[in-house]
Amino acid sequence: MEELQEKINNKEPETAKSAGTEDPAGDVPHGGVLRLRRVNASMRKGITDIQLFVRLLVAVFMCVLIVTAVLFADIDTSDVVAAPADNVEPSAHGGQTITPAPTDTPDVTWAPVRYIKTSILIDGKVVAVLASREAAESVIDDVLEHYTLITQSDVAHTVILNDLEFADADEDDEIISSDEAYIMLTSDETPLKVESRSEQITTTLVPYDTKYIDDPNLLKGMRIYESFGHEGTIQHRESLVYINGVLYRSEISSEETLIERVDEVIRMGTLEPKAGEPGEYEGEHDISQGDLVFIQPVSGEIVLNFGRYNMGFHMGLDYEAEAGTSVVASSGGVCICATERGGYGLVVEIDHGNGFTTRYAHLNEISVSVGDEVQAGAVIGTVGNTGNCDTPHLHFELRISGRAYNPRYYLD
Repeated sequence: MEELQEKINNKEPETAKSAGTEDPAGDVPHGGVLRLRRVNASMRKGITDIQLFVRLLVAVFMCVLIVTAVLFADIDTSDVVAAPADNVEPSAHGGQTITPAPTDTPDVTWAPVRYIKTSILIDGKVVAVLASREAAESVIDDVLEHYTLITQSDVAHTVILNDLEFADADEDDEIISSDEAYIMLTSDETPLKVESRSEQITTTLVPYDTKYIDDPNLLKGMRIYESFGHEGTIQHRESLVYINGVLYRSEISSEETLIERVDEVIRMGTLEPKAGEPGEYEGEHDISQGDLVFIQPVSGEIVLNFGRYNMGFHMGLDYEAEAGTSVVASSGGVCICATERGGYGLVVEIDHGNGFTTRYAHLNEISVSVGDEVQAGAVIGTVGNTGNCDTPHLHFELRISGRAYNPRYYLD
């Protein structure tokens, strides 16, 4: 053995020499062996650094997992306590085994929602059974809306006057649908008594009155409007009470006059007309009628002449006649007016040429139209009392170039 060891020792310098060169300072080998050792040391140092970096990453990852679990699982670390000593049991190999402590948190289980059949009681009597309380309350809400809409008011206040209750129904009670309950509670035979109150604003026209005042200074049959009437307007604020959609009571809560009414006042003449012969105040026969011939337009007596009379002036002749008596054209000509005209009432005018016209007033009916050619003596209407006239008679005028003349001077 000693010889073998010596041979090996004697060969080491040769091996070193063959592998490289000797260190000039002595026997330390140099070259490939030295470089191999340096590489191994560098590799071991790099592996150590990688292991440290991996361990750091694992530590950071575990921290992130713990923080995430606390935030999103809502873990309350204050509830984590150490297990009691009796939970520590010896292991089979001489160590200890820790048995987890029992938890008091019950398992959460979700049960399906169970609806309870509900009875609608009105004044203590069951009138309907629905599948749930929600359905029963919804039906009552729909009934209240129904009676509110009937009032046609957006601000109606609707309440149930009965004693209304909801109660759990018996298992054997028969359920009806919401539609059936709604129809039953809104029908004419409903056991409900529903009151709806609303308010509405209405406007009412107030008609005016006509007042007549006798005036002894006006001829009988004449009238003067002292004031013209017009209607007034009143605004009412009305409270309405409905029972089951039917108007039960209406009360005026306030009223306001928007426009005051004005009554009509008419002064009526009471002075009786007096018959008379033509006199100095009855005009003159100034213009010749030429070939024109005028006849009396109606059968009857003259009750009022042409001229000044009781502080007035009468423009023609009034003939007394019964209503419906025929009125004829005094002379031939063309009808230029057939209408209703103020105090004249129904009136006809005929143009006879040369500026001569005749006027027939207070007629009851008119028998001609504007543009008709009429002959002397042709019926143009009937006696009446239209216009400013109380008793039937014919008012007859004769005008020349628009000016009134006394017909007596021109009648044949």
